[in-house]
Amino acid sequence: MSKLSQWKNRPKTNRVPERSGQPKISLGQKGMLLAQQISSNPILYQYGHLLKFRQNIVPAEVEQELNKYLDNNEALRSNYISKNGEVKVIIHDKVKLDLSYFDNYNHEFFIQPFDLENDLLIRAALFGDNQLALCIHHIAGDKQSLDILINDVFTNKDNALRSTRYFDYTTWYNDR
Repeated sequence: MSKLSQWKNRPKTNRVPERSGQPKISLGQKGMLLAQQISSNPILYQYGHLLKFRQNIVPAEVEQELNKYLDNNEALRSNYISKNGEVKVIIHDKVKLDLSYFDNYNHEFFIQPFDLENDLLIRAALFGDNQLALCIHHIAGDKQSLDILINDVFTNKDNALRSTRYFDYTTWYNDR
């Protein structure tokens, strides 16, 4: 049985357990952090997606839905501080994503690197009236994570059901 299967099949409670101590970074995240630090091209470690809508976007509604999604996503609310070979994960209780606006498509939005110690690890921008661009850093998510975000935000599904927190999994995995 795989480690992920073991973790999924562990005894469950109806509440999210209290976390004790500092959240732990996964081995994959450590590798991603190291790769970005030594890379001459840090934008290799981020994903972008451009959505084109048939109708005009209401910016305030999109911003509100994205912020609701962030309320339930610790990985996107986190920063990673490297000091003396150690990585400290900071999970912010509340963040606010401000939607950027450009009159036309702007590729600079996608190639701006993330500062893992200070930046929100997701960016969103409107291009004109009906295009939405999303970009996330790979340390906080991957292409599938971005697809889930898009599905949850734009199909109005209740993403509160996604109660498994990534850092709870990494803590469990690292403590084994």
